[in-house]
Order: sequence, then C-alpha cells, then structure tokens
Amino acid sequence: MKAHHFPPAFAYAIELRWRAVDDIVARPRQWADEEALRLFVESGLPLGTVKQLFSHKAAVDRDEATASIEPVIAHMQEEHENWIRSNPDLAALFRELYERRDELDLTERDHAYLERKYRSFARAGAYLTDVNDRKALAEYNDTVSFLQAEYKDNQQREMERFEFRVDDVEKLNGLTDDQIAAARSRAGDSGGYLLPPTADVSSIWHPYLPYLTDPEVSKDLYEAVAKMAVGGDYDNSANVLGQVSASAKRAALTGYDSHADYVLSGGIFDSVRSVEAIAAKLAHAAAAATRVELPRLAEAIGTEIRPWNRARALDVLIKNGIGIDEQHIRQYFELDRVLVDGVFGLAKDMFGLTITELDGDRKPSVWHSDVRVFSVLDEDGHHLTHFYLDPYARDGKNVGAWTDPIRIKFTPAGQQPLISVHVSIHKPPTGKPTLLSPGEVSTLFHEFGHAVHFLLSEGTYEPAERHLNFAWIESVAKVFQNFWKHPDVLSRFAAHHETGEPMPQELLEKFDEQQAAYRGTITVGRLTGAVIDLALSSLSPEQVPQGPDARTLLAEFAENALTRAGINFPEIGNPYPPQWFRHLFARMGAFEDYFGRYMSYLFSDVVALSVYRRFIGPSIERYGLSAATGDLIRDMILTHEEDNLAEALRRLIGSEVSIDDFLIDQRLLWAVALDKLGAGAMPEWLTDPAARPPGTDLAAWWNTELTADERAAVIQQFPDEVLGMDIDHSRETLDAARARRDKLREYASAAPSESTGSSQAARRDEQPVTARQQDDEQPVVELGPDEIYLLSLIADGRSLAEAGKEIKASASTVRRRLDAIESKLGTHSTLESILAVWRQGMLRLGDDAVETAPRSYLEFTPGEVEILGLLARGLSNSAIAAHLAISRTVVQDRLGLLFDKLGVHGRIPAVLAALDREVVQLPSNPGPPPATPDPSSHGKSKGQRNA
Repeated sequence: MKAHHFPPAFAYAIELRWRAVDDIVARPRQWADEEALRLFVESGLPLGTVKQLFSHKAAVDRDEATASIEPVIAHMQEEHENWIRSNPDLAALFRELYERRDELDLTERDHAYLERKYRSFARAGAYLTDVNDRKALAEYNDTVSFLQAEYKDNQQREMERFEFRVDDVEKLNGLTDDQIAAARSRAGDSGGYLLPPTADVSSIWHPYLPYLTDPEVSKDLYEAVAKMAVGGDYDNSANVLGQVSASAKRAALTGYDSHADYVLSGGIFDSVRSVEAIAAKLAHAAAAATRVELPRLAEAIGTEIRPWNRARALDVLIKNGIGIDEQHIRQYFELDRVLVDGVFGLAKDMFGLTITELDGDRKPSVWHSDVRVFSVLDEDGHHLTHFYLDPYARDGKNVGAWTDPIRIKFTPAGQQPLISVHVSIHKPPTGKPTLLSPGEVSTLFHEFGHAVHFLLSEGTYEPAERHLNFAWIESVAKVFQNFWKHPDVLSRFAAHHETGEPMPQELLEKFDEQQAAYRGTITVGRLTGAVIDLALSSLSPEQVPQGPDARTLLAEFAENALTRAGINFPEIGNPYPPQWFRHLFARMGAFEDYFGRYMSYLFSDVVALSVYRRFIGPSIERYGLSAATGDLIRDMILTHEEDNLAEALRRLIGSEVSIDDFLIDQRLLWAVALDKLGAGAMPEWLTDPAARPPGTDLAAWWNTELTADERAAVIQQFPDEVLGMDIDHSRETLDAARARRDKLREYASAAPSESTGSSQAARRDEQPVTARQQDDEQPVVELGPDEIYLLSLIADGRSLAEAGKEIKASASTVRRRLDAIESKLGTHSTLESILAVWRQGMLRLGDDAVETAPRSYLEFTPGEVEILGLLARGLSNSAIAAHLAISRTVVQDRLGLLFDKLGVHGRIPAVLAALDREVVQLPSNPGPPPATPDPSSHGKSKGQRNA
C-alpha cells in the first residue's frame, strides 16, 4: 500500500464503526447484553486491520509521503477514539453492563474485558459531568498525539542528516576490515570513511564505541550522537515538556495523581510506589557494584572513565581478564545458523512449530528485497501463519528491534496473525556473511519470543484497541530469550561460519563468563532510563518544569532524578536524554508508547529469571528442551496476552517480587553481601583491617549474616579476597575459592594483554631483571621493574590497598597483577613469587620495614622457628593452628611476639627477615604450599562453626 491509500482507508473503517456503534446504542434492548458486547468488539475489526497496516508502513517504509500524512492519520485516530470514549450512550451502556456483570452469561475473559473497558471509559473522562472538562480532555489527548508524531519526525530527520566522517583510516583502529570497508563504501565519491548512524532511538549509543581505540574519535562520535534532537532545527526539548504537561493534566482531570498512576492502574503493578521500590533495590545493588567496577575499568585503559570510553574499557577489561574478543566471537554467530538451528530448532522442539523459508515463486510480496518470509506449520502439519524477518538497518526504517503483527490474531473471526520481526543489523558488504554480536543474538531470540507469544496466545479481544501490558509481554519474550545461552541451545548454532567447527568448550566457558562480567555499570546504565521515566511521569501538572530554556530544564531535571536514585555517575552520564527517548515520547509501532512504563524492561528481566528458576529450570532438568517443557510454558505464560495478567503473574512468582534471581544471574548479589558488612564496603575490607571500620566482625558476617547464595556470589567475584580473610573457612569454601581463583588466573594468563596505559610506579627506569624457579634447570623468566617494585612493596609489609596507593591502582588491580606474576613465574602464591625473586638477590626488605631490636632479644625457641618455617611454606594462621594442634588465637599471639623480635609488621616481611638472619632455611624445591588441613577439628569455639 502507498501512503495516499491510507487516509481513505481509515475514513472508511472509521465510518463502519460509527454506524455499528450508533446502531448498538440506538437499539440497546434489541440485543441481548452479550450480543451487544460482541457487536461492539467486532465492529472494530476493519479499523484494527488498517491501524496495524499503517503502523507497519510507517515503521519499515517511511518515505516523505508517509511522514507527511502521519500527523493526519494520528489526528483521525485520536478524533475517533475521543468520540468513542466520550460517547455518553456507549459509556452508559458499558457502565450498565459492568454493574450487572455477575448476572450475565460471560466467560472469564469476557469479565476481564468488560472490567477493563469500563475502567478505560472512566479513565478517559466519559463519566465527567462538566462539558468543558470533556473538551479539555480531548484537547490533551490530541496534543499528545500530535507531539508524538512530531517527536518521531524530528528523530527521523536527525538520523537522515547524521554524518560522521573520518579521513584517516588509522583512526578506525579496532574496527574489522568489513566494518571499515562498509564505512568506505558509505562515503562513496566524497572520500574518507562514513560511520553509520546510531541504531538506537531511545539512548545515546553507537555500536562502534566498544571497538574504536582512538580516544578523540570515540569522544567525537559519542558527542555527535548525544547532540541529536538536543538543540538545532529538530530540537525535541520543548516537545518533551509539552507531552509531560499534557499527560499530567489529563491524569489529574480523570482523578489520578500522575500520568504514571494513570497508565499503571489496573495493571500488574499495584502502584507507582511498588515500581519505585523495585527500582530502588536494583539501584542500590547496581550502584554498589559500579563503585567497585569503575576503578578497574579505568585501570584497563589507563585513563579516567567517561561515557564515550566506558564501552571500550569494558571490552579491554574482558579481553585482558577473560581472553575473549567480541569481534572474534562473532565468527561463531552467523545469522542463518542462529536462526535455523537456534531459534527455529528450539521452536520446533518445544512448541511443535516447523518454520521453513519461502523463496522464488512461493515468496509473497514484501516491502524490501532484504525481507525474508517463513511459513509456520503446527505439529500436525497445518499452516498457521507467515513470519516476516526484516534484518537490516536502512533509510526509511525505524532503528532498533521490535516485533508486531501486520495482521492481529482475532479468534472469533478465525483470523491468525501475520507477524513481522525487525532488527537493525548493519548489512555486510556483498558476498560477506552476516555475523552477529552476542547482543544481536540475544535480541533475535527476544524478538522471536514476541512472535511465538503473539502466535500461541489467546489473541486480541478488541481489534480496534489492543490492550498490551508492556511488563507482561516483555517478560514473556525474555523467557524465550533466556534460552539462547542454554548449553543445549548454544551448541546447536555456535559454529565457525567458515569451517563449521563448533565453538570450543573453553570459548563457551569464557563466553558465559563474559555475559555476566561487570554488570554493575551496565545495570546502572539501564536503570537511568527507568528512573528518568518514573521521575517525569510521576509529576503533577504544577511540578512540570517551566521556562524558556527547555533544554537546560530537562538536563537539570534528569541529573537531579539520577542523583536522588543514587546512580548519578559522571563516568556513565545519562544515556537516556528525554529528547532522544522514543520509547517514552513517540508511538513504538502499534505498541503505543512506554511513558510511565519503561521500567517494564528491567521488571521483565526480574520476572523471567524468577520464572525460570521456579518452573522452567526444573522442567528442563526433568524433561529437557522438549514438548513437555513447551507445554508448561504455553499453559502458564504464552496463553495470556491481554487479560487476567496480574493473577497469572501471582501464580508464577507470588505476591512479592524478589530481585534475588536477577542479581544472581547478573552476578550482582555480591554487592548485597558486601552491603551487609557495612555501608560503602569494598572488597579491600575483607583482607585489609585498616580499610574497614574498627570492630567489624568478618567471621560473624561470613558465617551467620550471609545466605548461601550470597557467600557463593562473593567467592565467584572475589576469590582471592575470600582466601585472604583472616577467619576460619570451611573446606567447601576453601575449595570453591581456590577453584574460582585458579580459573580466573587461567583466563588472565591466556589472554592477550591490551591496554593504553600503565602505572607510574617508581623504579620503572631500571632494566628488566630475571628470576629462576627453585630448580636451576628451569627456564629464566624476566620480570619488569614495575613487577619487581610491586613485589618489594608487598615484601615491605604493605597491604594490597597501601601498595595500590603507591602505584596508583586499586587493591583488586594489585591482586590481579600479583596473580599475573605468579603465572609468569609458575609459583603458587605471592610469598612464593617473592621468595623466587629473593633467591636471586633481586629483592630484600626495605630499610623502613625492619626496626632495630636488641640482639639478646633475637633468640628463637624451637617452637618459634617451627612457626616461622611454616610461614615460609605459605601456611595460613588456620593451617598452622591445625598443623600444630593449637588454637588459632595462640598462633596469632606467637606471631605477634615473632614480629616484635624481627622488627617487622607482617607475615611476608617476617619470612624474609628470618631468611636474611638465617633463622630458617627453605628446602631447595618447596613446591606449592601444603594442603590446608581441615580446620574444623582444632581451636574452634562452639559459636564459630563455619558456613
């Protein structure tokens, strides 16, 4: 259909509905009550059909003609909806039906629809007695509709004129050859390299930011995207404030405190307050994690973190710490294999759907040559529908990803849906395969989750006015999305696009590690959108910012909102400026807008993960990815689309929403655990007594205050710190922490180092020195001056935090550098590394580490010599206590006396001082520290049993 076809089509469909409604209200007693309800619903089928078609046209084939009639169509729809909502006879009919609902012969779904429809009439002001109030309400609705169309048009024009040119190919370092070739091709005869516009209409983001290594190019690109629709010819600032004001006034006129209350009423949330409570819990954990992550990100690239280099720092940190490169992992995610073997294979196994591509003469007409069409058959081989896949970004198509029916499912008329799935992958050069990032794979599964939902659900009740609860439909899509990382699914499609070789198990493990790495900053970024939405949509009319400088008002408002939420980090900034936030301020296809409901995305993560742990995970363990598991998902989740959603949700997760499963999945539960140790607790508190408040009881915190999941989360995130805690640990804890530590060291030692900066530690001008293993036949290993200096700081008795201050690095970074030295030397502990270098005469105690003690005092009993020998072998206090069959308290007391005798302040300085003075000697090849005896049988009081 062409743009000019739609106005007359809308006019005709609207006229049909007018006639039907007039007939219903003119002769209300001619129809049985149930018949009147059916006639009203079915009268909207032609209008619903045209609405879906135009929504689709505007989203995928938006030429100038379509853009010009969009405000006209919006006005026609709004005028008609106002007529329906304000029709006094129709409103009276629905009020009568609602009041007599228990007397009528209605299905459960009829009841739900009737209640919802009555509430929508009330919310629309149909029962307002003042004519002026009804008129004002219609004006507010019309204003919002017009401004939404204008907002979207401003965005579209900004994207069309976006141009980011780079003249020197060296400045594109970090991009793949294909990406550079595409940039060159895009520039054409104009020369240089043109980067593509952003693929996101609701946040400041560009897909190349994680890879570009030139800091100036990254900053310029970020700022170019951040300026879109903020100032200039297509500034959306005044538009946003106009929408916020009109929405707040509409809510107040219909009896609601705010627009958020207006849109959430009758949904699956109890109130705005309940949404804010969930957001606050997530923000608290994510902010705590972010404070730990930001120094590590800065260390990875050698400079402070800013919004334009954060993605790059994360990419470098993951490469260095895990040894995985997203550009490399793309080679295993080719579009067709992901689609056919992954998405379609899963749909067949679980839901009996056979999905086959149609090509040649069998392929229906499409709106663009890139669009692919698939036939869908049920388990009995009966044709159900067609899926349309529109995979690539292009001019005239909305950016981002979405799924919506071209034709809705309407069961009373036997109408099955036609479903279109849209993503915005950058099209590769001709002849090159389409390789996906992990995020794009996840998005593809998510969007097909929507498609399966629309196909297998109960369908739309009222075609002219779909009722979509965003939190619910996003939760359903997330359930399907979460399957993509399941090993049995991933192994189906994760194969090298050239060789067909499956993704190696080692890479699979690293990939899983990558997916949950450093989620604090990522979650804070996501939360900013939800927080800004809640802040703007919760305003009363009097609270809406007013003034001539709309741009400044919005910037200040957003910053204040993020500060109140505790997530205003300058390193992250505001990725969701209201001027570039289409989800809130323009219709997202037939989904309307998300204003007041953007928290649905994060909430859907919380719900989907809870559902998985409670129901789907156990079903998979018992039945696998089979029809039995699919039937469970159908019955409990997929069937529901519009009605009885609150009850369906309660059956799934109960009345209280817990974020624990989300925090576990995102590896953020450790932040909650640290918070129990004390406000502002950092990992350094576990190992450095000077870093934590006096009187902090580590043993009580670990053994009694933490849950098993929280202890596991801390071990997973900070194994070295757990092993360094000066408390007795159970065998289970020690084994888990050592295994995790060894795995992280394995990743780090195998990873190619990538960094743009290094520490400025002293002695860096010295030449590299060498250290040998205990056996002189072992190869010589070189250590740089920075590494020797770090070992000397630890040998001088500095804590990790104190050493970090000297070399301008975090304690966690110091720990990782010490781990890297151990890997290089083949040692098993920091003490062993220091002793290996000490043997070569390259390291000794600094002058400030040893205090003078009277010579007569430097006499050691055999027992003290034995303890020093055990220290030199790397045993912990608990292990020494177990070895000598004495209490840990006695060991601590004896070590205090030994430190006084030697004039030192720590274990490692004590060992070196004892070696220097020949109080103890090491065997020629001590090997790894001896296994720690189980501490549970020695020196433990009744109240100190371990978790």
